[in-house]
Amino acid sequence: MNNTSFQPKIVAFVCNWGAYSGAEAAGLARESYPAGITLFRLPCLGGLRVATILDAFALGTDGVILLSCAPASCHFDVGNRRSEATFAQAGRLLRLVGVDDTRLRQVPIRLGDGKNFADELRRFVEDIRGLGPSQVKHESYRPSHQTI
Repeated sequence: MNNTSFQPKIVAFVCNWGAYSGAEAAGLARESYPAGITLFRLPCLGGLRVATILDAFALGTDGVILLSCAPASCHFDVGNRRSEATFAQAGRLLRLVGVDDTRLRQVPIRLGDGKNFADELRRFVEDIRGLGPSQVKHESYRPSHQTI
């Protein structure tokens, strides 16, 4: 499906210490990215739970992107490795239930790299637009725990 009128709903979980500075730099440089992206700034992506990612899909999100800090610059030393493990486990679970795991992506963003931040979001939105709307949303779904 290549529907240019489809505006995907995207959730972006963003590392406070690295990738979020890319968001700030993108804003200062007036680097635009598509509407329909909800940014969640987290102290560290290492604390993100698989259940939170899956909840986002169950609540109607078309794609989830994890924007982490660059590998050598993790403020908490192990946050990158933890977020990579969370990403891998969430991808396996998505495949298990028949969801295209390309709807989930993890990208490291260097400190203050606004251009890359905006480019990655634009690229992800275009990729999700090509997949079309997610069929995962459950109208009656309510998270059983507090997620975000």
